[in-house]
Amino acid sequence: MISGCNRRVFIWLIVFVSCFKLAFADIVGTLSVQVFTEDKKSILGVDVIVKKIGEDETLLSEHTDEAGIASFLNLPIGEYQVTVQGNLWQSQSQTAVIQVNALTKLSFSLSPKSEKVIKVSSKRLLMNAKDTAGSSSYKDRQFIETRMANNNSLNAVADLNPGVDQDSQGQIHFRGEHRSMTLELDGILLPIPLEAQVGSLVDPRFLDEMEIRTGSYDPTYSGALGGVLNLVTRRGGETPFEQISPIAGDHGELGTLVMAGGKDGDFNYFIGNSENHTGLRIEAPTPNFQTLNNQGDDENSLLHLSWNKPEDKINLTFGTQNLRLNIPNTPIEQNAGVNQWQRENNVFGVLSLRHQFSERFEMLFGLSYLGSHQAVGNNGVFNVWTPANPVTMPNAAAQSLPAFPEDPGNPFFAEFRSHRFSKNG
Repeated sequence: MISGCNRRVFIWLIVFVSCFKLAFADIVGTLSVQVFTEDKKSILGVDVIVKKIGEDETLLSEHTDEAGIASFLNLPIGEYQVTVQGNLWQSQSQTAVIQVNALTKLSFSLSPKSEKVIKVSSKRLLMNAKDTAGSSSYKDRQFIETRMANNNSLNAVADLNPGVDQDSQGQIHFRGEHRSMTLELDGILLPIPLEAQVGSLVDPRFLDEMEIRTGSYDPTYSGALGGVLNLVTRRGGETPFEQISPIAGDHGELGTLVMAGGKDGDFNYFIGNSENHTGLRIEAPTPNFQTLNNQGDDENSLLHLSWNKPEDKINLTFGTQNLRLNIPNTPIEQNAGVNQWQRENNVFGVLSLRHQFSERFEMLFGLSYLGSHQAVGNNGVFNVWTPANPVTMPNAAAQSLPAFPEDPGNPFFAEFRSHRFSKNG
């Protein structure tokens, strides 16, 4: 028997416990975390860490079961950072909001940890790598492609280098000298220097890199040398590619660029062809801008093949270049119907064999060919050479100077035609 006093204490105790349980139930919730792979498969045994936001210490930590689920009961209401991590999986975190007497669900899709890949690239110095006093600069493909606001000319790209200048005809001069330019292709010298070269033997877009050397030459070059252009033709690369680009612009510019390349085991290939027509191939060196008889057509083709073994490398490069440009007219020449033009046709090829005997000794055998042809022609029409008037220009007439120094005509042709007519008469 419970006395009246004890009965009242017992009743109050039951009421207190019931109120405590009710109050506790009102301030907690439940969290369920499910973890699976990218293809929706459950992940067993990964760590699920729950930390209340604003607090440093970890509140709870559980492992996922066979269904990939970890459950957390009676969590006080509030915001939590939930982190899922495992030895084989990329870690992830999300924010969970625990509400009163509610079930909060989170799901994580984990990716496997990947090995860290460090890419190592190297750049092959083309000549005289130990020469720190020489005047050499290297232009890679990115540099060339971002500076192609020209007539796709190798000379125009070289002109960007200190010590190189380009005249009004498009020819380049090294350090102000009118001397020869020597050309190397894939490390092999072409047999003769190129002089008075207006066209681009190789389209710069077909190159991986380009070295411009304006001083401190190797003795093998010899001669009255102005400069050296060393060109490395483009390789195909691991991923095959094809590119066809139509080109159009002001002054009647029309063209196409076609390139393709790739790699198959030890075999690497690249092929390119570019054609371009413009109504302003060379701007005449006159004080005023004019577009009289300035049309020009350029065509370049290149084929590069290579076989690479650990100790042996074989490279074959073959290309052609064709250029026809009009020699610009002055207004008087244009009115007289003068049409003068220049042509350049080049065929070239390079074969190189490289064998590595040891780390310190290798053999390089190179065979190169360059067939170069240049011609200048006209339509046989010339503006007449007019001598200075002895009354108005006595000094000029005494020196047999023309009446129009800026447009002198063609005195030699005029005299030749006059002599021919007098003989026939």
